[in-house]
Parts: sequence; structure tokens; C-alpha cells
Amino acid sequence: MNNIDLSDLEIIDFHVHMPLRAGIQELMDRDIRVQSELFHGNRSKSTYSDDPNQSNIITPDLQSQYANDLNSQYRMLLKYSLKSYQYQNIHELDKHINKRINEGFTEYIQNVLRRENIESVLIDLLGEKKSAADDFPQSNFDWIFGITPLLSPLRSIEKGLTNLDQVIQDIDHEISKAIKENCVGFKSLMGYYRTIQVDKPDYKDANKSFKNLSEASHNQEISSFLYGKRPIYQKTELRNDLKCFEDYIFRHLIKKAGKDNLLFLIHTGAQYSPNQNLAYSDPSLLFSLLHDPDTIDTKIIMLHAGAPFQEKAAYITWQFPNVYVDLSHTMRIPGRLDEILKTFISISPANKILYGSDTFGLAEWMGFSAYQIRRSLSRVLPTLSDIYEWNEEEILQVAKMILSENSRKLIQNTKT
Repeated sequence: MNNIDLSDLEIIDFHVHMPLRAGIQELMDRDIRVQSELFHGNRSKSTYSDDPNQSNIITPDLQSQYANDLNSQYRMLLKYSLKSYQYQNIHELDKHINKRINEGFTEYIQNVLRRENIESVLIDLLGEKKSAADDFPQSNFDWIFGITPLLSPLRSIEKGLTNLDQVIQDIDHEISKAIKENCVGFKSLMGYYRTIQVDKPDYKDANKSFKNLSEASHNQEISSFLYGKRPIYQKTELRNDLKCFEDYIFRHLIKKAGKDNLLFLIHTGAQYSPNQNLAYSDPSLLFSLLHDPDTIDTKIIMLHAGAPFQEKAAYITWQFPNVYVDLSHTMRIPGRLDEILKTFISISPANKILYGSDTFGLAEWMGFSAYQIRRSLSRVLPTLSDIYEWNEEEILQVAKMILSENSRKLIQNTKT
């Protein structure tokens, strides 16, 4: 069967970050700077490792890695945007984009959504509240609350909390504020700085660990807008206490998400720096968490397709009825997108695959990624039609499920 036309199908983008008021050149310059400071810089600013003995690798020249004309994600974004606005170079394009942003940022975003028939998006606001998305078209988004800063004991210690009951009460109060603002779920970024293998400590052990951490002095602390402040301990016993505390809080939050009928998104795969351990975010590390009866009622979404562990992620969605996967991050590696799609469509139940762009910085990413996923699905689905004996109507149904229907069902379920 030849490629099919999916250009008219609407999209729900399951993973978006709030766009900035920036053009493409500014985004490129900013991203290189942020990548350098956030992922490659010194420990006091940006390390993602919980190992006090690990030295950060500083990479001063990121131009060739992040913005080289022949290997960069920006190359394809730029080509798409030039074609969309019918300009010949980035200077003319950015002048036009900045003009539209200044005339009305919300309307600019709305036009990008209309261009690619993006019905709505799910915005990841990291640790911020809904007001951080005030400039986004209000009828076109739902939002996710970032819970990672809540996992740090420093937050509770600095508040003067003295036991685990107080910590849980304080965290639940913070969560309740997000729920009142109609967040549809929580997101964890833990895999950036420590393993996503989450043990199941009991209350007594977690309370003792928090007491030990409260009384101890830490060697260093790291701070990031992604996960708040986090202590670094030299002593193995205190590092074990830190994991015990974090694991207890994490399990409390994932159980609470299920109880409140909310989604729980977990960062898997997709590391960006030599200072991040890719093994930390291997989705197979989630087994003990997923196998726990306390989490079976929580809808859990593995972000970023678990790439490069996508086959493991696919089998996990096949194994656990409450686990889903979103395709975000794969839009940034379009050369692998077809194969990653084949992996999931071949293994995962069709209702478990969610389209997401992982849009960051620039609203044009939403349009570019929507354009890419349609092109890729139009190539991949016909190649599987003989294996699955799909006719064109069935192919279109699978495409609709991935592009919008699966996400719509999950999100709407949180509102019932």
C-alpha cells in the first residue's frame, strides 16, 4: 500500500513546554547557552548526578553538537518554518516571527496550532502553577504539575518540618492547590539525576531517614528550575537515607495520583549530557513500581518513548494495563522516528501510544513536530498493513488513536 494522506487529521500534543517569546536564531543561541550551563556546567549550578565523587565534564564548544547545519534538529525546524512562512533566510523569518509575537503572543501561538490542526496540548509546567501558561490560548490546553521539587528533603527541612507526617501533610497541601487549578496529572524528572528504580520503604524507615537527613550537614547542594534544591551527601548512609526518603514520597505521590484519578508522567530515556547517566532512566527499572498493587489504579505514562530503550518501553505497555508511552523527544531525531514508530505499533496495544512533541522554547516546534509525525505515520502504517491485514479504514483508525484519540481519552478521564 502506498503512503496515505493524514494531513487532515487533528492532533492532541501530549507533551509541550510553554513557548518563549523568541525567534529561531535566539532560541538556538539560548539553547546552546542553557545546555552549556544546565547540563555541562559546574556542580554548583547544574550537575545532574547524585554521586558526590563524579566530576562534571564541561563541554565549552556545543555549536557543532546542537546547531551544526548538517546534523541539528534546528536545520529541519528552520526548513519547515521557512517553507511555512515563505521566507528565504532566518533573518527575514525571525523578523516576521518577532513581529507577530509583539502584535499578540497568544494569537501567534493560536495560528501555529491552526496551521497544523492541533486541537489542544498538554503543557508541562515543571514546578509552576497554571498561571505560567496565561499567554497560551486558554481553550487549547490542559496542564501537568511538576512534582520533582517536592521530592527533595531540603524543601521540608527549610520549612522547619520535623517528621514524615508533617512532610506528607505539607506536600498534599501543595498538590491540592494544583488540583484546584485543574491540573490533570503530575510529572517526575527524577531520572535526570538518580535512578528511577523506586524501592518501597515503610513509614518507620522513611521517617527515620528524614530525621537523619534533618540532623546531618550535606557536603553540597545543587539547584535547578527542573527539580528545586537537592543535597549531595558524601556518606553512603546518608545517601541511602536520601533515596529512602525520596522513594517514600514518590510512591505516596503516584498512589495519590491514582486515588485522585490523575495521570502520572515519568521521564524515561533521553539524556542530554555526559553528566547524566543514561542507565538511570532505563524504563525497565520501573518494574517493582509498576508491579505494586498500590499503583495499579494510576495511569502511568513513560515519556520520550523511553528512547533509546524503546523496545523495553513497548513491551512494558504490553505487559501492564495501566502504562502508556508518549513519543516526545523522538521528534528531535526524525531519522529514527519511522523505526521507533514501527517498534511501538508492532508491540504496544494501539490505545497505549500517545503523540507528544516535547516542544520547548519556540511555538514553531509544535507545528514542525505535528508535520513530522503525520509524514512518518503515513509512511509506516502502510508498511505494516500486510502483516496486520489492515485496510485503509483501519490504518486511519490507528493514526487517529495515536495522534489524538488516546490522549483525549486519558485527559478527559481525569475530569469525570
